Amino acid sequence: MGKRLIHQRRGSANTPYISPSFKHKGPVAYPLIDEGEGIIVDIIHNPGTSSPVSVVEVNGKKFKMLAPEGAIVGNKIRFTKEPLIKPGNVLPLGSIPEGTPIYNIESNPGDGGKFARSGGNYGTVMSHGDKVIV
Repeated sequence: MGKRLIHQRRGSANTPYISPSFKHKGPVAYPLIDEGEGIIVDIIHNPGTSSPVSVVEVNGKKFKMLAPEGAIVGNKIRFTKEPLIKPGNVLPLGSIPEGTPIYNIESNPGDGGKFARSGGNYGTVMSHGDKVIV
């Protein structure tokens, strides 16, 4: 007898193919603020992502976001529209210079990030157009 194909085995919802959503630490996204400064309070492991998650406190509220490379507890993270390039700062794509590696890129403003979210993954700003950034 032959073996079942991999997509047939996944369809039966065995334990190796199910996401352990009960182990996730909560939503990992940017806060909906325009300007501000936060401090990394803790760095935790989230089974739902391959990269570490940092707990950031901004104005007394805590939220979770993907930890930047080289982040340690106590680092400051700025949410600004000024081109202040530092690992972890959250900026609009239009103010990031060309050739800069970026992670957790939002598809639409305010969606929390959809692209380049896995550990060690990044995107690069190639060029700025009138209405598009590549």
